[in-house]
Amino acid sequence: MDNQTYRTLEGSLAFYHPTGNGNGSAVRFELRPARRGREGCIFAEIAPQKTRAVRDPGQKRPATFDWQARIVVKLGLSDLCAMMSVLEGREDSAGGERGLFHQSADATTVIGFRRVTEPLAGYVFEVSRKMRTQNAPDPVRLRIVLGENEACALRHVLAGSFFHLCFYWRSQEVAPLEPEPDPEEEVDAEDAPF
Repeated sequence: MDNQTYRTLEGSLAFYHPTGNGNGSAVRFELRPARRGREGCIFAEIAPQKTRAVRDPGQKRPATFDWQARIVVKLGLSDLCAMMSVLEGREDSAGGERGLFHQSADATTVIGFRRVTEPLAGYVFEVSRKMRTQNAPDPVRLRIVLGENEACALRHVLAGSFFHLCFYWRSQEVAPLEPEPDPEEEVDAEDAPF
């Protein structure tokens, strides 16, 4: 009998970058570990800023983000390796100048992840999606610039996730072994060597 018990990893890595003029964005990365018959992945969700922060005395409210208008991308092992190459300084841009290309029946998505030095040093994560239907709306493009400290966190999370993207825990029931006889027990007279 093959019992399957899967362990799940909960949580996400999120960065929120609101701006005073309301055109900021936020991104969340969530690990989906491998399972039997399915490779693992990381889902990245990027959302535009919905409201600006209010700092007036008595009316303080944080900025909010429009997660209903988010773009969700599924990053597989090759996508994540390309991003890791950028984070480790081996490549300037994941997927080259054109980025990482994803195509589905409904949409074409380009994911950009590159190192930038101006106006500040950091990494740009950018997603552009164009629907592939007639009378489709204009493409949607969202981006966020991660600072060096945020990129450090992303690098460590990606590095730690690679094992879980490829391998999974499996539980299996095994019949218990018969106990070994205790050498201190008395030996039966018929089994005695003399």
